[in-house]
Amino acid sequence: MKNVVKLEHYYYPWELEKAIAEWVEHYNHKRYHESLGNVTPADVYGGRRNEILDQRAVVKARTMTKRKVHNLRLAGQTGEVTGRKVSLRKRADWSQMV
Repeated sequence: MKNVVKLEHYYYPWELEKAIAEWVEHYNHKRYHESLGNVTPADVYGGRRNEILDQRAVVKARTMTKRKVHNLRLAGQTGEVTGRKVSLRKRADWSQMV
């Protein structure tokens, strides 16, 4: 709000009113609030908070599963053990040591 009121020069009252209205619109409808679970105040007021958080949880679980499968495939192809990559020829040797 300080950036709207103090850093700009408004020569007419309606210019200031318009700038404040735009800031309030942004604050309530576009800006995510960490204290509200990273949803907008309009989402909380409209009763959509839990639906949004549930949808995000589903997307996160799906993404984590895809990453796990992808990383396991990569580890199997390169023989990666404890962060070191070895050739496929040495992979059998590493599997016996682990």
